[in-house]
Amino acid sequence: MISNRIKEIAKLIDNTSSFTDIGCDHGYLALEARKNGNENLIICSDNKIGPLNNAESNLKNYDNILFVLSEGAKEIDVQTDIAVLAGMGYSTAKNIITESLDFFRKCKKIIIQVNQDVSSLRKWLMENGFKIIDEKIVFEYKYYQILVVENGEMKLTEEQILFGPYLLKEKSKTFRNYYHSQIKKIKRIIKKIDVNHPDRFKFEEQLFRIKKMLED
Repeated sequence: MISNRIKEIAKLIDNTSSFTDIGCDHGYLALEARKNGNENLIICSDNKIGPLNNAESNLKNYDNILFVLSEGAKEIDVQTDIAVLAGMGYSTAKNIITESLDFFRKCKKIIIQVNQDVSSLRKWLMENGFKIIDEKIVFEYKYYQILVVENGEMKLTEEQILFGPYLLKEKSKTFRNYYHSQIKKIKRIIKKIDVNHPDRFKFEEQLFRIKKMLED
């Protein structure tokens, strides 16, 4: 069964574009793209042979797909319109882009979904010649934020770095639900720690900023 997260990422890939799925795991994104009618070149890449073999098996009925064993994009020698980095940590995604910067600079679009430190990712993108052109938030057992990025300059406020410039504009029901859950989580943490705990102010500030953002 293909997850809501993968389905949402697939929606961001138009049927006229080729794409590379870096860290493809079992190839579900490519499978969803093919089901959506994308017949262009797809590169499925992973740094482990097991998942790559599984992807090849899952996609055996489809043509025009390359399977590449690679650390990040290092071994990929065919350029595609779009690159996807999903289901990994912020540091991993940042390092993959940095180590193969020429490949990513030539992409028309990069779709990035990291499992934590999304605000750190936004700040890094801003400081390294990338701009966010869209964002999505989806829920499936947990919340996932998906960033759509292209080459270019952007200036984000501190609030936009924290919450996302496009997510802030929309403030969807899923977005609000996520931050209401964060409020509950932070309140539980504050309740457990001593009034003089060095991290208490940090959590109280987070709580204040989230509440203010939701009220605006």
